[in-house]
Amino acid sequence: MTKEQEIKTGKPWEIYGTFKTFEAADETRNSLRSNWDKDKIEGMQVKVKRMSSGLFKVKTRIAPEFNLGGGNTDEKNTNSRKRNSKKRKAKVSKASI
Repeated sequence: MTKEQEIKTGKPWEIYGTFKTFEAADETRNSLRSNWDKDKIEGMQVKVKRMSSGLFKVKTRIAPEFNLGGGNTDEKNTNSRKRNSKKRKAKVSKASI
């Protein structure tokens, strides 16, 4: 038997800008990185994504390892509250066999 693995999605990427050439997108990516290094901002990620239309998008996000608060880890899990409910078993009459 194989167990199904739960796939967890990561934090979403935000589109910073769209460019016609890779060089323009790469320049924007490098300037963002240098600004973050200057301001000592940690945990930011940036990437250039080539779209099927030939355009290039610069995307940014906060790294998944960094938690900027706002997340409540003490939420109650409603799945664990389920009681041992006994489901009705279908009654089979001897006449139907």
